[in-house]
This record gives sequence, C-alpha cells and structure tokens, in this order.
Amino acid sequence: MRFVMFYERFGKPMFDRVVGIVLALVTSPVLLALMAVSFIAFRSWPIQRIESVGRNNEHFMLYKLRTLDSDLAERGRRRRLGTLLREWSLDEFPQFWNVVFGSMSLVGPRPLSPEAAAELEEWQQQRHTVKPGVTGIWQVESRGDGRILEYNTHIDVQYLDQISFWGDIKILLSSVFAVMRYHEGDDGERELTHKTLRRMIPFDVIAWAAAIMFAVYARPTFVWPQISLIGAIATSIGAGLLHIGWSYFTGVYSGLHRPGSREDAGRLAFTSGATTATLLLLFTLFPLVRGIPRSALLAAGAYQLVAGYGIRFFTRADIDFQRGQTGSKRLLIFGANELSFETVRALRRGESNEWLPVAFLDEDEILHRQRRMGLPVVGGLAGLEAATRRYAAEALLISVPGLDSGTRSKVADAAQAIGLDVRILPDAAEMIDGVSPELRQISLSDFLARDEINLDLEAISGYITGKRVLVTGAGGSIGSVLCEVLAGFQPAELIKLDHDENALQALQLTLDGVGLLQDPSFVLGDIRDQSR
Repeated sequence: MRFVMFYERFGKPMFDRVVGIVLALVTSPVLLALMAVSFIAFRSWPIQRIESVGRNNEHFMLYKLRTLDSDLAERGRRRRLGTLLREWSLDEFPQFWNVVFGSMSLVGPRPLSPEAAAELEEWQQQRHTVKPGVTGIWQVESRGDGRILEYNTHIDVQYLDQISFWGDIKILLSSVFAVMRYHEGDDGERELTHKTLRRMIPFDVIAWAAAIMFAVYARPTFVWPQISLIGAIATSIGAGLLHIGWSYFTGVYSGLHRPGSREDAGRLAFTSGATTATLLLLFTLFPLVRGIPRSALLAAGAYQLVAGYGIRFFTRADIDFQRGQTGSKRLLIFGANELSFETVRALRRGESNEWLPVAFLDEDEILHRQRRMGLPVVGGLAGLEAATRRYAAEALLISVPGLDSGTRSKVADAAQAIGLDVRILPDAAEMIDGVSPELRQISLSDFLARDEINLDLEAISGYITGKRVLVTGAGGSIGSVLCEVLAGFQPAELIKLDHDENALQALQLTLDGVGLLQDPSFVLGDIRDQSR
C-alpha cells in the first residue's frame, strides 16, 4: 500500500478544484470559438466523450475537442486544422471541466483507454492510485519523443514519488514551455529555431493585450469610468496586429537567431519599439479611443518587452535543459548523503552529458519519500528493481563512504542481476576540483577489505595460458570481473559456471555481445549438484 502525503490527500484536491474552475472559465471563450470551428470543419459534434480509466481503475468519460473526421478521412485544410489543434494541445481544453467535475487532476499520469490499461504490468498499475492529469511529467520531459503513451508509463509512475505542491506548479509552468518548444521531426537547426520562434507569436500578442490592459487600468488615479473597455480591447487587438506586421520587417520570427540570444533580443526590442511608436502616432493623428493616455501606451510597450524577454529566456532555458538530457544515461545513486549530493552537483555543472541522475536509494527509511537535490529517495536496496523499471535506469552508482566490502558486493550483485551498469565514485581530488566526475567501472579491489596488491601478471599467465579454467560464481560481481581478466590470458577454454541464469546471460553480453547462452562454455548449474 502506498503512503499518501498530506498534500496529496487534502491540498491537491482543493488546488485542483480552485485552479481548475479558474482555468475552465478563462478558457471558455476560446473553447466556444474552437468548438464552432471544429463543428464547421468536421461536421460533427465538437466535443468527444472517450471512455478512460481513472483512479482505482474506475472508468470515466474524458472530454476532448474533435480533431478528426468520424471516418478518419482527413483532407486538406481539415487535416491541417486537426494537426494544429493537437500540436498546440488546444484539443485538451475541455479536460479542465473533467477537473472541475472531479474525474481528473490538473497534474498526474495521462489517462489510458480500458484496452491499454488492461495490458499494463502489475508495477505499472500503480499509476492508477491517483487521478489522471491534464498534464504531467511525460508531457514535460518526453513530449514528441516518437513513442506512444503506453511505452512511457514508467514516467507516469515516477510522478507518484514526486507529488508536491511546488512540483505540480513546476509541471504546470513547464507544460506551457513544452508546448512552445518544437522538437519533433528531422528538421535542421534553423528550421527548429524558426518553428520554436513562430510558436511565440500568440504569446507575444497576448503579452501586448495584458500589457495594455494593465497600463490602462493600473494608474495612480484609478479613474476607471473615463476609460472605454471596448476601446482598450480594440487597442490591444490593434497592438497585436501591428506587432505581427512589424515582425515581418524585423525578422524576429525568422529563425536566424536562437531564442533569447542577443540578436533575438535586439530584434524584439526594435519590433516592440516600432509597434509602440506606431500606436502613439495613430493616437496622435486619430484620437478615436477615449481615456487611454499616451503615457499608458509607452508603459505598455515596456511591459510587453519585459514579458517577451521573459518568455524567450525561459524557452531557451527549457530547450537547453532538454538538450542536456539527450543521450544521457539514467543513473540511480545508492546512498543519499553529502558525498552523493556533491556528485550530483558536479555532474550537473560539468560539460559532459553522459550521466543523468534520476533518483536516490538509501537504507535509511526516514529518508524515503523525501527529496534531495531535487531528486526523490525511492527506497532501499529491496526496491532497486522497482526503481529501475520506474525510472528506466541504466546504471547504479554506489556512493556510501566506508561501506564494507560485503555490503558493496551485495549491492553490486543485485544491480548486475537486473542488467544495471555498476559504477563507483572517482578519487576525492577529482570531486574537489569541481570537474564533471568520470564514474569508473567497478573492479575487484572495490570488494577487498585491504589495499590492492599488484601481481606479476607475466608469471601468472604461465599458469593460465593454454589451460582449461573453471570459474564458479562467474555471474557475480567478483566472478564476472575475474572472467574478464582471465580471458585476457588466452586460456584454452574458460568455463563460466553460475546458478543464476540472468547473471550468466549478463556476463555473456559483456564478454561476447550476445546473450543466448548457446555457448557450452557458459554453464548454468550449481557446483553442489553432484549428479551433474
């Protein structure tokens, strides 16, 4: 049974209802307009009701805006419209009403169909212990990775370890930038930048509208009766159209420069300045709007520029963060201590993206369900296999100062048995230098309770080269390393014996690159079995 924190039990339902009602009401005008467009384009009722699986495997009807024809036969403009709605996640606006009605949460695992949910393994069923969400970790970290939702269920299960108020706020904000960020397809760097910048157009237009309304109504005198609301709205729309018009001359969305770069900032400043100057000129020559002073237009231009810079700064930070994770090996860390924390800091500030820490493991139960360095502590050694599945981990770093050789061997054996690459921390001097540490492979000396002894390898080779050698316990942490060393001495035959099939298969993968266990030198059995 999963332990439920206070926020998950009491705070999250209240947060969902309050924020969900606000978002549902705010997006209602846009949703009504999209419903009209969808009805005209697809000639069907615009809201789809899709049966989905919610908390505790209870079924509910998921609301979604129609983006496909009933017979899935899309043509021309209708196909482009449906793609646009899905690309911007506008088809998910009706799900805010699912949140209001209590069947969904703002943040959580994405809902699955009953057919897909029935195919999940037992450990994946944990995702149904919470309400499904409008957005979640999958949308933030793996949006557009080309895999269907069912293949990313381990990311949904990760959310169970990370439920917190600030975590939900971070996911909600990151979802906005995930929609803005373009990273699908095989386009070139300039095309990717161009498409990312084009996605900022509606945000810049909205920033103009918000800036004008704020500059007009947040005046020291607060003389609102003299201000025409319709005039303020018309001015906001006009400012947005002028901004788009000037952007074609300044090339702010051309993709020539990365979002947030100095060149991009200069083009945005010129575009905002030209828009502000045009508004001032129009208001001077044609004073059609009552109650909007020219000083408010100047202030609105400054507000919009600051908002535009902010949008680009966070978008660039999000893109850099996602690129930093590309190609990194997902790393579990055994030991939630100061040495581990310093290792995480060194890996994050290093130039190499080889390792991506995803979670801690520790035998201290007090630390379980807590977060350290932004990463969850998901359990002890007994939960290693579950954590590996949940976080799609590829390696385990043993980071416990003074850990005895017996316990270290036990941890390494458990990790290697499930296919993890076991790593050990480098020398302390490298950590002090602040460079990205090179996590070294585990070796025989790591299991010895004494200093390593350097042997005369040439003398030893005389006893092994050309001889038939048997290694018992070959799949273990010591036996596997011993087999790698002995293979270098070119014995006539090296027989690897172990009673653990998984460990023996992992050893063959390491030595030969295959794991079929068809080679007679890999023997599955127990040395105590006299009948063999």
